[in-house]
Amino acid sequence: MDTGYFKIRLDSKPLPNNAEYQRLIGSHLYIATHSRPDIAACVGILSRKVSSPTLVDWTEARRVVRYLLRTIDYGLRLGAPGAEFKLVGYCDSDWAGDSTDRKSCSGYLYRIGGATVSWISRKQSCVATSTMEAEYVALSGAAQEAVWLRGLLDELDEKQVQATTVYEDNRSCLDFVALDHQKKRSKHIDIRYHYTRDVCATGVIDLQYCTSEDMIADILTKPLGAERVRKFAAMMGLVPIPGRDG
Repeated sequence: MDTGYFKIRLDSKPLPNNAEYQRLIGSHLYIATHSRPDIAACVGILSRKVSSPTLVDWTEARRVVRYLLRTIDYGLRLGAPGAEFKLVGYCDSDWAGDSTDRKSCSGYLYRIGGATVSWISRKQSCVATSTMEAEYVALSGAAQEAVWLRGLLDELDEKQVQATTVYEDNRSCLDFVALDHQKKRSKHIDIRYHYTRDVCATGVIDLQYCTSEDMIADILTKPLGAERVRKFAAMMGLVPIPGRDG
């Protein structure tokens, strides 16, 4: 997807008929949800315009199709030789990426045994006043997903004895989670987003710092350049499968 999408869409003309656009986005959503996390952010952004798409939206939707056709032999590798069967998460957020309402986008991803098993790219419901706050809101959703996945693994007799490591690339956010009190500038944050602190305090998850260059979840928050898309797709385990050509 064009990394300057949010700027170039402002002057774009509306589509005369949005039926074809809606059908295409519906197909994209199915693929992004079930097997291609690398297009999740782009599809999430384009799906916000199903009621009033523009020519730029139509162009970008077709661009996603071209990308899928060029990578039609790609699939998620379920597991890696010698990988420990341990749940690991990655969480990230952009900040005020959507110029229409300045809301941020959360993205998180979980892997177990070297396989990507869960991912989300979702627009936040509130306006974050800083990058730290946007990351903190994203962590709340990631923490809830970690608790659910741990419960599911427990039912499958794969109990996660140790805390689930969740990687985050914002040091201010990590410091804020570790605080035992609120500061004046953070009192406005909704109580529900403090769920992260609780699960950290009880040893359910363990937050660790990860550099932005290695943050896989970055691909779930905003459009990226081709090189970074290829890099993060490979880190997810999305690779060409021999003999799979569509």
